[in-house]
Amino acid sequence: MLSGDPELVERGFRGALGVALPPSGASIPWLVTDIVLCALAGGVAPARIRDEIFDGWLADFAHRDELWAMCSGLVSHAEGDNLAAVTALQSFLEKPDSRLYAPVIGSMRLVLAAALLATGDRRGAIDAAQHAARVDLATWPGWRRDRAEALLRRLEGRIGRVDGDLTPREREVASLIAEGLTNGKLAERLYISPKTAAVHVSNILMKLALGGRAEVAAWAVRQGIDAKSA
Repeated sequence: MLSGDPELVERGFRGALGVALPPSGASIPWLVTDIVLCALAGGVAPARIRDEIFDGWLADFAHRDELWAMCSGLVSHAEGDNLAAVTALQSFLEKPDSRLYAPVIGSMRLVLAAALLATGDRRGAIDAAQHAARVDLATWPGWRRDRAEALLRRLEGRIGRVDGDLTPREREVASLIAEGLTNGKLAERLYISPKTAAVHVSNILMKLALGGRAEVAAWAVRQGIDAKSA
């Protein structure tokens, strides 16, 4: 579900929801949480996570509410409600469920870092990213730790901020932020919902390790990005 190819993401998402879960088992929490993490990273809309996973696939599952408590912060971040995401994720990660594998916890902590950054807490974001890279994922080489290290390098200013990771839509959003548009106005200009606009802004802040809209605007001006060239 991380390929970025909408067709493959959809196929993976539908395939995951076709799995019949046993009534109980230690593997269920990490399996469900990782499906949510990967689906959101692949671009599945958070509303579909709520509707198709928790109100559909898991609707009659005995531990549905417990699983939702684990994942609610991930969904809140994807919806652009970063304050709710920080509250939920900090509460859960203070004492993570022992049934979750370290790589899943590390991925959750990276989402917390992104949410903290989006709320302007750069120091908190650095601490969360450091913990993810150096504790949760210290013995787990691979794409998860690569992402943690990449975010940490940006947050700590050890590499230049470039726009290579931004999608064309995110570049367009950055250019409109530089024009002074609010999320509501962004949504009107791009014919998207305000929540989707907020998610784009959050993703830009995380990818460029910037602390707020003013920094995004300054970055876009330095890069010479405007709505026509984005």
